Amino acid sequence: MGKKLKKLMCLVTGAILTAGLFAGCGSSATSSDTSEKKGGEPVKVSLWHGWNGAEEEALGEVIKKFEEKNKDVKVETLPVAFDKLNEKLKASLSTDQAPDLFIGPNDWVGTFAALNQLEEVDNYISDSKSDYLEKALKAGQYGGKQYGIPESVKTYVLIYNKDLVPNPPKTIEEMRKIAKENTKDGKYGLIFDIGNFYYDYAFFAAYGGKIFADDKGTLAFQQPELVKSLKLLNQIKNVDKVTVKDFDYNVMMDLMQTGKCAMMINGSWSFGDLDKAVKEGKGLKNWGAVTLPVLEEGKPLKPFMGTEMMYVSKNSKNKEAGAKFAKFMTSPEAQKIMNEKSGQVPINKKVETNSDWKVKVILDQVKEAELMPVIPEMGQVWTPVGDMYGKVLSGSSTPEKAVKEARTKIEKEIKSMHGE
Repeated sequence: MGKKLKKLMCLVTGAILTAGLFAGCGSSATSSDTSEKKGGEPVKVSLWHGWNGAEEEALGEVIKKFEEKNKDVKVETLPVAFDKLNEKLKASLSTDQAPDLFIGPNDWVGTFAALNQLEEVDNYISDSKSDYLEKALKAGQYGGKQYGIPESVKTYVLIYNKDLVPNPPKTIEEMRKIAKENTKDGKYGLIFDIGNFYYDYAFFAAYGGKIFADDKGTLAFQQPELVKSLKLLNQIKNVDKVTVKDFDYNVMMDLMQTGKCAMMINGSWSFGDLDKAVKEGKGLKNWGAVTLPVLEEGKPLKPFMGTEMMYVSKNSKNKEAGAKFAKFMTSPEAQKIMNEKSGQVPINKKVETNSDWKVKVILDQVKEAELMPVIPEMGQVWTPVGDMYGKVLSGSSTPEKAVKEARTKIEKEIKSMHGE
């Protein structure tokens, strides 16, 4: 989800994920359910997603395999820019224009489930729950019910060009030093979406910060921790000056793929594109990835752990056919394709990945990662926090003032959401 995760992670991505998860669902669908055809035509299942690059290509291959085995079902995809997908789903899920399935991050679960726009999926996966990573399965739950079927586990790590960085940094200070040494002659030392809370949360959490105090939406959002993390990020961007002035995901990937970027903070969704760049001789010859460096105090960065979910729309007219695809999507066969072609980390424990160093580094990072809150209140956090980072990193506000303003806005939005 290159671009997606970037704001994704941020926004409620849940809707899309259901689509994929359903593929791995249980066996509630019957042959008579999915073999119903109108005029002899296959049942058409609509799937919306925000994937691009290697992930989108791998999805196409999985769909082709599925349709070869299931002549009675045709999966029709609609790719939507990740940062537009959430709004498009909000406008469609309560209408007859809703997709049957969609793929999205687990933090969308609460928002759409609270609006009664998601189908419960327990009955579809009752016979296959033991196949999924427990933490990933939990990420799709809201109010004690299962609304998302996990498709893959995602988080971000430090990716580096081995020709420019022979020994990857273990601490933030080492990372900053290496980045400054490699920022010259049109090359950059470190690039990531530095104004995006999805990525910046790792720094905030490393200082002990929490967004909510409980699962009821009581805001924590402590000022001291946020101020510390904001000051560090401001140092990296405006003092060290090791990154691009205005972040763009495609620009970052192009610089990394052509060997003009020493390090970047990105996720497993980028692995397939990096391998492709090496194979095509774009400039990058050898790359590696390690867990995020720690603060000087020894405190590890704690990134969000996202779980791509497959969701089924409450208004879907083809729930059984969608579930059949979802079951295939999370099958070992499909999970292996997604892993090998795009670098996704499988949630199906039957997929053998012990020899895959890329999967290992993500799972190692997951040990320190934290689940994104799935409660609806999380949806009121992203915009005020995004504005906060924008003001601080542009120099138009101090960290202390910006944090105070963001907290006030979030509290106001949450009260408004509750009708107060």
